[in-house]
Amino acid sequence: MTNKIDLTWTGELIKQKVTIPDTDLTPKMLIESLEQAQNQVDQMEDQLVKMDQQKKGLMKNIESAKEFVKSRRPFEQKSIEIQIDKLKQIISVISKECRDKSIKLTEETVNKDINAYTDAQIKNMYYVNYQRLLATNEKVAKKIAPQIIKEHLFDTPVFDNPF
Repeated sequence: MTNKIDLTWTGELIKQKVTIPDTDLTPKMLIESLEQAQNQVDQMEDQLVKMDQQKKGLMKNIESAKEFVKSRRPFEQKSIEIQIDKLKQIISVISKECRDKSIKLTEETVNKDINAYTDAQIKNMYYVNYQRLLATNEKVAKKIAPQIIKEHLFDTPVFDNPF
């Protein structure tokens, strides 16, 4: 037998009323359903214990990470200054090579469709290619932290535009 469903209007909404037919439970069915429900309760309690253990582990990891940050934070500013100085020194060595490659790349791109770019776009393309070549240069990638590259080559460049 299936559930009986009645639908009625209650103004703007439709109310759905479901009538479940009576069910006869045998003692066996009752015992099995109780066992199944108890197993579900036990599983959920086990999950809570595991989650509690995971939470404790995460709290330890957080404390460890905070201690790591706290112990190293005093050295951060000097490290940033050293990285910026090193970045400037590397740029002074690779600037001409990157500039020349930028000119070549830009001209190759523009020559594919000369009418596709305005003068301003071409001028910007030289700079963007130069910037990208500096950032992806092997010397920069190996010796400079990614956040220093992002901030000091892209966000607030520490070099002059050679174009």
